[in-house]
Amino acid sequence: KTNQRKQEAQMRALVNQLSPHFLYNTLNSIRWMAMIHRQDNIREMTDSLINLMSYSVRDVSKLVPLAAELDILQDYVRIQKVRYQNFALSVAVDEEFRPVPIPKFVLQPLVENAILHGLESSPRGGKIEVRAERDGSDLLLTVTDNGVGMDEGRLRFVRESMETEDAGRHVGLRNIRERIQLYFGERYGVAIDSAPGAGTSVCIRLPLPDDPGGEAA
Repeated sequence: KTNQRKQEAQMRALVNQLSPHFLYNTLNSIRWMAMIHRQDNIREMTDSLINLMSYSVRDVSKLVPLAAELDILQDYVRIQKVRYQNFALSVAVDEEFRPVPIPKFVLQPLVENAILHGLESSPRGGKIEVRAERDGSDLLLTVTDNGVGMDEGRLRFVRESMETEDAGRHVGLRNIRERIQLYFGERYGVAIDSAPGAGTSVCIRLPLPDDPGGEAA
């Protein structure tokens, strides 16, 4: 069953390469139009989106250094700030962890969830923190927000949804969990905690390599 799930994930990744190719070329056209008309804000947003697109279709099955994931996260935040201006992202990741190999797009969906579900309806200024810390031979990557949070019923529903195959039910969290376990095994994955008015925290557990700089391509 593990091999079947891995093949399905690879097939989805291959299919998903087709539409981004067309979109990438279209974005380049928009970028040149913005430059001609000196619309720097449009050019900067388009540059960030082009970076995201290029990152998403390049070597989809390979692990990347945590540093690359953090860089692309900044591009994503620049795009979101055009619409959601009342939030700030902080990153607390020591240099020793930046070479650690991780699957692509494990942080971006968590920040997206924090913005859309945690901060969008919050009356106060939003704060999102990405933090890395060692836990024995593991790396814990935590994305925390100060948003509206979830009650026990909603939190239980989200946790159960990560374990189901139902389409449309927290696909992002389930996708992250599945990909981490395909790469590293069942003991790794995603945990989520939340409380009403106290925000939400999502923690990813990954293995720390003996030589952090030698694993990711």
